[in-house]
Amino acid sequence: MSLFLFLLFAAVALVNMLIILGAIISRKSDINFSYLSIFSLIFYLGLGYTGAVMVSPVAGITLTGLVGLYEAIFGFKLMLKYKANLDNYMEDLKPMMDDKNNIHPGIVSAMVCAYLFLGWLGTLLA
Repeated sequence: MSLFLFLLFAAVALVNMLIILGAIISRKSDINFSYLSIFSLIFYLGLGYTGAVMVSPVAGITLTGLVGLYEAIFGFKLMLKYKANLDNYMEDLKPMMDDKNNIHPGIVSAMVCAYLFLGWLGTLLA
């Protein structure tokens, strides 16, 4: 298996773990889940940096984009499944979702662009 695929699968597994643990911790300790987003910032900067150092700068940006797409689509579903503490933000999120709690494609695109930017910044650090 190539190093790129290893990093991709490891990053997806880590994102799943961070979302699930963050949702459980936010619910149990009554912390708003959105406050844990600083870990996401650090994660995507680190992923861009790691991909750039271990494979290439293009791979670092690609990794952040692919993992960001996964998180934008499935991370939100995991957050809802594990009942993350969102305080009053759930009412604000309702217009961005359909009947099946899927996020609008425009929001997913904006999230992926933000993750790509963070990945690019991570590659600049390398």
